Amino acid sequence: MSVYLPRDKTGKPKTRVYQYDFRIKPKGAKESQRFFGSTGQATVRSAERVEARLKELAKLGQLSHAMTVAGACERYWEQKMQHTRSAKDQATNLEVISTYLGAETLVIDITPEIIAEAAARRAQARVRKYNRRTGQVEVTEHKTSLATVNRQLIQPLRRFLKYCRKPLGVPIDLTDFNWSELRYEEAEERNREIAPGDEIRYWQTLREDYHPIVEMYLISGSRSDWVELTRDKVDINAGTVRVPSRKKKPGEITVRLTPAELEIISAEMAKAPLCRYVFTYELQRGEAKGERRAITATGLRRAHSSACAAAGIEDFRIHDFRHTMASRLMRSSRNPKLVQRNLDHASISSTARYMHVMEDEVLEARGKVTTYRSSPGVVSLPSKIASNNK
Repeated sequence: MSVYLPRDKTGKPKTRVYQYDFRIKPKGAKESQRFFGSTGQATVRSAERVEARLKELAKLGQLSHAMTVAGACERYWEQKMQHTRSAKDQATNLEVISTYLGAETLVIDITPEIIAEAAARRAQARVRKYNRRTGQVEVTEHKTSLATVNRQLIQPLRRFLKYCRKPLGVPIDLTDFNWSELRYEEAEERNREIAPGDEIRYWQTLREDYHPIVEMYLISGSRSDWVELTRDKVDINAGTVRVPSRKKKPGEITVRLTPAELEIISAEMAKAPLCRYVFTYELQRGEAKGERRAITATGLRRAHSSACAAAGIEDFRIHDFRHTMASRLMRSSRNPKLVQRNLDHASISSTARYMHVMEDEVLEARGKVTTYRSSPGVVSLPSKIASNNK
């Protein structure tokens, strides 16, 4: 039997990935054995090439090690990654791994050299961007950042190979991989804080119906919870909100709201009582003009970019409101542990980046340190010593 697509009773393919199923006599065996499984390929030609390679390994008695990158990615996704909170990002990472390492590459054949070459190709790839006007994905002039290569290829690949070795049983020696050398050096993590003058101009140019949600990002220091916040997650009476957990396992945590945050959320819920989402914007044109719709991440980025451009603010992202809040909180509290807890940092080292905002206080404290060099006894000492030495 050649490669095939498994089908249900109606003849509809159960999966888009071709399977292999053949019998062959391995080297040293007394009789032929049956080998079957997934090729990890979605086209007949690719599947047949993988099958030919598998037959060669089967003859040598090595087929138990013959798992392709595509096949391993498929199993890794089905068994683990699709159940994580970051499933969408993980799907992208597995696609990058399969593309740049080669879907037909055997996992056991992966070496540090292959990974380094794949990372170099990924770093040279042009960034793709969706053009909402044309409805097409366009290639930009910008190359993939080194941080993106680390996060989409190097770091996920390390976890991927660990999974291939343990649950999937691929005998790959992980001690051969020096991940600190494979990982690209990145620019220092930015800590962009909006200046008071820039912030005033920003509020003047930002659409008014986007003011509440942006203010929530600024005063809470949250990463990305407010866009997706639904009414059922809010308890007005208790003054709390349930947001996704930032831990590895998916789930939710309950967060207490400040009076200012609670006031904003209450007001927003009252604006669109029938909307499932808390934060909404008002349609500006068309037959539905004046109606309110849920704010999306794309819509928020668009409104933010327009406001920054109109205000003359360069290189300022929505995420930088989190940095702004952290810096201001550090100045007012002078308590790194408090800032760490508010930002939900696992380590105080992540919070240390905001310590620079207290440099003025440190300089002022240093200026108060005194010595006894000018005391009367010290001043007369040199002349006294000189007279004794005569």
